[in-house]
Amino acid sequence: MGRSPDSSDARKDGNDPRRSEEANAAGPSRLKRGVFVLIATIGIPLLLLGLTEAGLRIAGYGYRPGFLVRSEGSYQSNPRFGWRFFPRDISRAPLPIHLSREKPSQAFRIVIVGGSAARGYPEPAFSFSRYLQAMLWESFPDVQFEVANAAMTAANSHMMVPAARDCLKLEPDLLIVYMGNNEVVGPYGPGTVFAGPSASLPAIRMGLWVRGTRLGQLLGRVVGALAGGKGSPEWAGMEMFLENQVLADDPRLVETYDHFRSNVRDICGMAAASGAKVLVCTVPVNLRQCAPFASVNGEGLGLDDSARWLEAYVEGAAREQAGQYEGALASLTEAMALDDRNADLHFRLGRCYVGLDRPADAYTHFRQARDLDALRFRADTTINDTLRQVAGELDGPATLVDVEKAFEAAAEVANSPGEELFFDHVHPNYRGNYELALSVFPAVVAALPAQVRDDRQVEAPTFERCNERLAMTHLERLRTAGSLWQLTQRPPFTNQLNYRDVRKRMLARREALWAEEVPAAEIVAAYQSASASSPEDATLHVLAATIQSKRRNFPAVAAHLAEARRLTPNDPQIDFLEATMHLHQGDLPEADRAVGAYLDRVDHSLTGYIAVINMFGSGGSPAKAEGYARRLARRRPGQAPALTLLAKTIVYNRQVGAAAYRQGLAEAEDLLTKATEIQPEYPSAWLQLGEVQRITGRTAEAATSFRRAVELDPSSPAAYVGMGTALFRLGRPDQARTCLARAIAIAPDDVPATTKYAELLCMEGNPGQAVALLRRALRIDPDAPVTGLLAWVLATSADPNVRNGAEAVRLAEIAVAKSGARPSAMLVLAAAYAAEGQFPKADAAAEQALAKARRLGETALAERLVAHRVSYAEGQALSIARYDRLEGW
Repeated sequence: MGRSPDSSDARKDGNDPRRSEEANAAGPSRLKRGVFVLIATIGIPLLLLGLTEAGLRIAGYGYRPGFLVRSEGSYQSNPRFGWRFFPRDISRAPLPIHLSREKPSQAFRIVIVGGSAARGYPEPAFSFSRYLQAMLWESFPDVQFEVANAAMTAANSHMMVPAARDCLKLEPDLLIVYMGNNEVVGPYGPGTVFAGPSASLPAIRMGLWVRGTRLGQLLGRVVGALAGGKGSPEWAGMEMFLENQVLADDPRLVETYDHFRSNVRDICGMAAASGAKVLVCTVPVNLRQCAPFASVNGEGLGLDDSARWLEAYVEGAAREQAGQYEGALASLTEAMALDDRNADLHFRLGRCYVGLDRPADAYTHFRQARDLDALRFRADTTINDTLRQVAGELDGPATLVDVEKAFEAAAEVANSPGEELFFDHVHPNYRGNYELALSVFPAVVAALPAQVRDDRQVEAPTFERCNERLAMTHLERLRTAGSLWQLTQRPPFTNQLNYRDVRKRMLARREALWAEEVPAAEIVAAYQSASASSPEDATLHVLAATIQSKRRNFPAVAAHLAEARRLTPNDPQIDFLEATMHLHQGDLPEADRAVGAYLDRVDHSLTGYIAVINMFGSGGSPAKAEGYARRLARRRPGQAPALTLLAKTIVYNRQVGAAAYRQGLAEAEDLLTKATEIQPEYPSAWLQLGEVQRITGRTAEAATSFRRAVELDPSSPAAYVGMGTALFRLGRPDQARTCLARAIAIAPDDVPATTKYAELLCMEGNPGQAVALLRRALRIDPDAPVTGLLAWVLATSADPNVRNGAEAVRLAEIAVAKSGARPSAMLVLAAAYAAEGQFPKADAAAEQALAKARRLGETALAERLVAHRVSYAEGQALSIARYDRLEGW
């Protein structure tokens, strides 16, 4: 008898109707539960985050992270753009950009992205973009060219991707990419000290997006506050990277190069999609005269081989230094056979091959020296090959401009560019920026509309003509020379094997500039001519206003600043120059107003306050300087730089005003003691503490503080001057002389150091050397307060080879006029008249000075004048063999 399937069999076969009904009912239920869980775990948090973000924006919290910001019908560069990539206190702002949101129909817009080499260090007014502008102005006077230089100091491709994306709002006709030096040391590179490295490009970009949100900014501030840390970070340039060496075989470089390739491709792709043409430039660097910053031997070398390598290298180096190139080559080749990974070895080989007139070999080794440099501040072979490959892959949207090859062709020796084209390691000098613009110029012309080109041959204007259009004057060369001297006096430059040679050549160029006499009227005329030829160029108006401000031609200053503000209203330099103008005119309320605008534009940065405080201090308003220093200290409580600056202004203000002098010194010392406790490695605090201790007569303590300042900052001339002064008072003149000589070696244009050294030489009986130093100081800075001192030595020296009454009278008259006939200056004038045998004039000047000194209560000066009058009455000029009454000692 057959058995019918029971319910259990039906369930086993999955045919149970009740189970099917339950399953049909459970399906939507599970889906609903899944959606609910998804909403609960992701949707609600995202909603809360969105609401929080919206609330923070409505409340006005945070900053706009984009490269451009809107302002009354225009786009302006955002000074806070760098805050996503760097600590706020050391973030560098972009150059001022101000262009209308509606691009004029006749305008041709060019955007440039890159790092400091593209920005135009040390003076953007003479960047390659400015030389390119000058070429275009000259060649196409009827075309309205608008050039936006979006390059930034320390920027790399990770920064320039969002910058370029934002700049496409400007509807550029052409985008120029000139970057690659900062890929390793810039944000997210393996050698960076900023935003840490990452192997994932999507992770980097997601992190940047988060940092740009208001919530991300809030979390960043909270984390920073919780992390604590005393002191305020300061920009220390390339010195910040000393511990971040990256060897040529470091596996992280593979990721760096991949990121660079992707970023450059994305920049080019975005620009092409917007309709802009793209120029991709390779990046030249100083090969021949920039020794590696850090040199490391390869791994795996045994002790015996290491010793043999070192012996061969040292012998080769000695022979190379002696010019024995064949012998040096033999020793260095022996070392290379043991280990060829040392960058300095290849640099020395390159120099040997130059000496042997083998340019191809020299070029090969100079390139290897660059590529093996463990401090990777220079674009290497892979960076430039990547740029060439990307431009080739994007044939059409991107055009390659091989600037590296152009610089090699323009190099004076062995196809290896050096100081003929570069200021330092990567920054082109004036000629270099011209050559860079010259390389780009044909491609820019080709990108112009056909009706503009008109199929004619366009020849770029000469270097000299471009310099005229840009107002490249003797004064600008002097400024740049000073900036470069400051830059290269610190590590890592001091670690380079050719550092002394480089500095010697730099000093020779500076001495030649100081010796060159260019009439002030000629310099002023150059600025006036350039700004008149290009009235729509804000930079030229700022340069012209700066020189006119020095000449106190305030109507001209005001006119140029008005034009500059019309063209680039977001330039903080305009506000600063306006403040300076009002200060010199004695209008303190207007100076305060302009200073307020300036500080707002620079986000009340430390460097901004320093500039303002120095302006008021040097402008004869020490009380104002102190007031702004106190404001800074309130904004940055417990930060060593702010406390140190306040202490410095207090001391200066009390010295000028004399009121509450001791109380002021006590407050300053308390502030400085606190600063050294907060940030013991801050050299400026120790320097200022030494000054206060010196003023209060605690010479031994002052010497200790100055010595600490020197240890922390061996490049500070002021620290050496302070220590030298203290050592002299402690009866150690030889050590004092050594310190002062070191100060001048560090800063040959430092007038206070030069003056102090000259005073010491006078007291040691060497007035001839002192006069040479003082004359040099006046050549460097004709407005320097050394005129009276030089006149005094020329008028009173017992050495007939030094004595010069006629020159003393001329200088003393200038000193009297500058000082407002101070009695001390009148004393010098009287001595100068006596040296010329004009004793009635000498006595009259001394009598006038004596009356003034007595009215002012200057007893010691009055006693000296009485003694001098006795000599003049007897027909005797002053004759001093060894000075002991020079001010400051």
